[in-house]
Amino acid sequence: MERTFKNFSISWRIAALVGLALAGLTAISATYFAGNAVLNAAEDRRWEAEKLLAHVSDIESGALRMRRREKDFLLRMDESYLAKYEKDAEQVAAALTQVQGLEIASELQAPLAKLRETLPAHRTKMAEVGALYKEVGLTEELGLSGTLRKAVHEVEEKLDAANLDALTVKMLMMRRHEKDFMLRGDDKYIGRVDERRKEFDSLIQSSSLFPAERKRISALMDTYQQNFKAYAAAVKKAEAGVAELSEIYAVMEPEFEALFALGRALSEEAIEDGHNVQSTVSTLMIAVLGLTVLGVALSSLFVAVGISRPINKITRAMSTLAEGDKSIAIPALDRGDEIGAMAKAMEVFKKNAIEAERLALEQAEEQKKRAERAEVIQKISANFEGSVKQVLDTLAGSVSIMRSSSGELTALAGETSRKSGDVTHAADAAAANVQMVASATEELSSSISEISRQVSSTRDISAKAITRAESAAETVTRLSEAAQQINDVVTMINDIANQTNLLALNATIEAARAGEAGKGFAVVASEVKSLAGQTAKATEGITGQIAAMQEATSATVEAIQHITDIITEIGQGTTGVASAIEEQTAATQEISRNVQEVANGVQGVTDNMADVNNATQETGTAAQNVSSAAEDVSGQSAILDTEVKDFLSKLAAA
Repeated sequence: MERTFKNFSISWRIAALVGLALAGLTAISATYFAGNAVLNAAEDRRWEAEKLLAHVSDIESGALRMRRREKDFLLRMDESYLAKYEKDAEQVAAALTQVQGLEIASELQAPLAKLRETLPAHRTKMAEVGALYKEVGLTEELGLSGTLRKAVHEVEEKLDAANLDALTVKMLMMRRHEKDFMLRGDDKYIGRVDERRKEFDSLIQSSSLFPAERKRISALMDTYQQNFKAYAAAVKKAEAGVAELSEIYAVMEPEFEALFALGRALSEEAIEDGHNVQSTVSTLMIAVLGLTVLGVALSSLFVAVGISRPINKITRAMSTLAEGDKSIAIPALDRGDEIGAMAKAMEVFKKNAIEAERLALEQAEEQKKRAERAEVIQKISANFEGSVKQVLDTLAGSVSIMRSSSGELTALAGETSRKSGDVTHAADAAAANVQMVASATEELSSSISEISRQVSSTRDISAKAITRAESAAETVTRLSEAAQQINDVVTMINDIANQTNLLALNATIEAARAGEAGKGFAVVASEVKSLAGQTAKATEGITGQIAAMQEATSATVEAIQHITDIITEIGQGTTGVASAIEEQTAATQEISRNVQEVANGVQGVTDNMADVNNATQETGTAAQNVSSAAEDVSGQSAILDTEVKDFLSKLAAA
């Protein structure tokens, strides 16, 4: 079942549990309301039964009181009992009416109808009996009893006055029969009273009384006898009424008993049914409540165990994971509820912890690499600083050499210019001499010595010019080599700048990966990158200047080589002149023929010396350019030194 419900969410389980509880409450409520309805019906029936029982009890007690009031009245002849009887009878009649209106009294309609029919007759008869006994006289002084007693007393007074014992005895005997009748109610005592009257009349006739007295006593005796008969008749009628009362009550009594029995039975049955219904409803309520509580308790236990058990496992796994054991298997990953979500989140936490540990190791390794890289950068910066310093020192030396060489080259150019002027003058002189030879051959001999001396001087000057030109060529060659070295240094600086740019780019990437912690390093890397760019631009400028200087140097070398060739030709020409002078004595004839050639050669020398002069001027200009380039290289070297120092200081600060 756990496998079935493990994919249901906890909220669904709790909702199901609440639904079960609500269903139980609904069942309890339904049972309560249904039971309450049944109980209300039973309670209503029981209430009617209790009212029936109360009314039946009232009827029973009322009937007994009626009977007792009747007996009390007949025994005590007290008129108050008639009123009490009537009151009790009224209560019984009202109770009968109320019982008849009860729904539960449907089975009592027969005795009720009989009682409601006979009760008024009993009340009427009781009223008649009461009236008869009132007529008889409730006391000796009232009614017929009072009249009878008065009549007896009058007769007795007369007899006492007459002192007639026989008559008195008869009178007493009549009184005894009166009392016996009153006590026993037997009609024979009425006849005996009549007999004693006859005897009394016989005695009074034989008495000594005066006729008037006898007549008076006889009249009183007639009144007594009449009153006694009236009394006896009333008593007999009253007794007949009492008998009828008894007969009526005898008819009522079984109906009362049936009413009492059925009423009690119905009441007891209804009360017992009410108790049974209450017991049944209570039992059903307890059963439904027990089943609901048991179901909710078992469901709660099932839900609690289904939640707490995996949570405890997750808690233990979390504690183990918190202790650093990341090899622990996360439980409940296959669940589809909130616990499964917690387990999956914990699995993510575990993976993140493993990843964090890996990243920490990588970060430590990266930190180590950064430290090593920093150390390498420091070494590189130190080497770079040393190399740059060495290059700058070399560059400064080269610049100094360039300055010195440019000065020497300028001086050589000036000297060459002066010498070329001398050569030009010599050529002009040679031309003049040739003209003189042409115009005056006769002066040739005298001029041979001077020519020989001038030729020798020219040869020496040419030799010096060749030496100077070769020296200038060597100087320019060294200048070209120095420029090439400067170019190599600039290339190396450019390579270093490119490498620095790459290092700055890598530093920028590392700073970006480092996040907030690498912002300062990113700024430094950006500055380094900017300095590397400026250095590259500076090296490009220096490379351009050096290229221009190399071009000028190459041109200077070519010009000097050309001058050297010309001077060599001059040397060869002077050598030819010398040979001609040596042969002059032997071949003067040839001089005339060669004068023109000499003139042409001199003109060529003049032209060549003009070229030499131009080349010399160009050499001076090139020397000035080399000096200016050296100054620029010196300035750029100073800027490069400042930028490198700033770069190294920022790199060290980073």
